[in-house]
Amino acid sequence: MPALYFYAKNGYNIKYDVKIKRSEILYQEDNKTRREEKMYTCAKCNILACGSQDPAVREKMPKNCPMREQEKMNNAFEKYALEENHEFYVKCSEIEGEGYCQWPRLKETVEFCKKMGYKKIGLAFCRGLRKEAFVADINANKVDVVSVICKTGGFPKESVGIPKEKKVNADAFEPMCNPIAQAEFLNSQETEFNIALGLCVGHDSMFYKYSKQMVTTLVAKDRVLAQSVRCYLLCRRIL
Repeated sequence: MPALYFYAKNGYNIKYDVKIKRSEILYQEDNKTRREEKMYTCAKCNILACGSQDPAVREKMPKNCPMREQEKMNNAFEKYALEENHEFYVKCSEIEGEGYCQWPRLKETVEFCKKMGYKKIGLAFCRGLRKEAFVADINANKVDVVSVICKTGGFPKESVGIPKEKKVNADAFEPMCNPIAQAEFLNSQETEFNIALGLCVGHDSMFYKYSKQMVTTLVAKDRVLAQSVRCYLLCRRIL
């Protein structure tokens, strides 16, 4: 009776509207199921067939598992054999095995640069992490480090259309971050490998887009959790 009272009170036709509501729910659930069958949802997978060669496990792969798309998978796999990718991938994978759960990321980066024989690397860093930018001292390892700060150019944020009210301090001069310039200046210096240090969300994406060389992220800046402080103290111990 409470359910009937609810529908009557809210003006539903009890005979028909309840059926419609139920069909709407079923339709939405069916659509959700179809979408999930088409898109990849590895983050929800509990089978993890990719971590086993047991045929019995592989048979349990979800319908939307990327591993079922053999042609796409093979095309991607073949690219590891390309000259531009092969040595790079093998060397960075060796680093994973050698320093697994022993080396912090900075040491992994230094060791990788040694393995690849790099002589000049680029450092694109956030002004807020300029203390951490002392990692440029890895030139002690016979590597030249070219560094470009995010605020290079000194252009006001308003010059690219950022509204005054969206600045950190509305009435103060705030230079815009300039990830495209960071990438292009490092390109002009012909760096062999680039490091992103604490670039803002999205700004880092633009740096990756315009960098001609491969990029690794040393620090993902989190202003609230103060990861940069921990990185600074750790790096001081390593270098």
